Amino acid sequence: MPAVPVVCCEGPLVRRLALAPLSVLVGGSLLLAGCGGSSSSSSQGSTASGSAAASAAPSSAASAGASSAATPQPSPSCQTPSVAPTIGTSSTVAAKASGSYGDKPTLTFSGKPASTLGVQVLKQGTGKVVAKGDLLEADYLGQVWGGKVFDNSYDRGAAAAFPIGVGQVVAGWDRTLVGQKVGSRVLLSLPPSQGYACGNDQAGIKATDTIAFVVDIVDAFDKSAAGQATAAPQTLPSGAPTVKGDLGKPATITLPTGWKPPTTPRVSLLAKGTGPAVTGTVIVNYAAVETGGKSESSWADGTPQSIDTTNTSAAPFDQLKGLPVGSRVLVEVPADASSGRSAAAFVLDLIAVPTSAKKAAASAK
Repeated sequence: MPAVPVVCCEGPLVRRLALAPLSVLVGGSLLLAGCGGSSSSSSQGSTASGSAAASAAPSSAASAGASSAATPQPSPSCQTPSVAPTIGTSSTVAAKASGSYGDKPTLTFSGKPASTLGVQVLKQGTGKVVAKGDLLEADYLGQVWGGKVFDNSYDRGAAAAFPIGVGQVVAGWDRTLVGQKVGSRVLLSLPPSQGYACGNDQAGIKATDTIAFVVDIVDAFDKSAAGQATAAPQTLPSGAPTVKGDLGKPATITLPTGWKPPTTPRVSLLAKGTGPAVTGTVIVNYAAVETGGKSESSWADGTPQSIDTTNTSAAPFDQLKGLPVGSRVLVEVPADASSGRSAAAFVLDLIAVPTSAKKAAASAK
């Protein structure tokens, strides 16, 4: 997976609620732990590869299209992103990036790195402004200052997705990418305290290294994002959980009295969208409830998630593969006596599939 700036812990879904099935939504992403300068990885549904490079990705616990299992956890003595020091910023960076938005860049450095956090907009986008708590979709390349490239998404052919501004990526990403516009290319210089203060052995990053990133912002999704309002309603399974909410808007889910969970996981199409079929990572918003009464909703209090449907360990969410984007889906999961997990039900809207910055720019023309 990528070495994007990830934080160091489990994804927000896992931390917020002990709904075991949700761990899948945050477990395959492009995370890279940053813990005040460290790195780790995950999936909140992400999209990275599983190589050592992925261990330096900027995300912390969730990102779209990346496999985060390889991302190392920061050492206990290192700062967490929430307490990373606030330092000065500069609008110039002593480095240059080749190419245009969407092109894989080559970085050249012209001197020692500054001790400040550098953020230089190389190309100003015209899209929506990225807000705190959005799921950010971006192509990126990360390189040790004057050293080697430790990760890039351009070679994978699809952008990565991860929560921004909420401590799920290294502090330098949270502090520079919130407020940028979709369609922008941004050059970043992160001193150790804003990147990997603990270092990242797998990615070849030392605790004293300044790291540079070129980031092409492809899109940003907030917690109100939903499937298509024009999706075609399908027949609901008999005795199914109750899903409320207009298509194209946030949904809720409740368990009717006497609900009988299936003996094996069941995925049902509630409304069929007209977008492309899911073949890999898909970005979703969801609501979930378990028989014990616990509930959770990314629409209500979270961030959209990304799920790698090619990861069979993500079952039953791997069954989203082949469904059209824009759809609303019901997932019912039986209890698991061995783990003590209660039966649960989810309603998910399939919002988008990550693409590359180059493809996004071409389709916008």
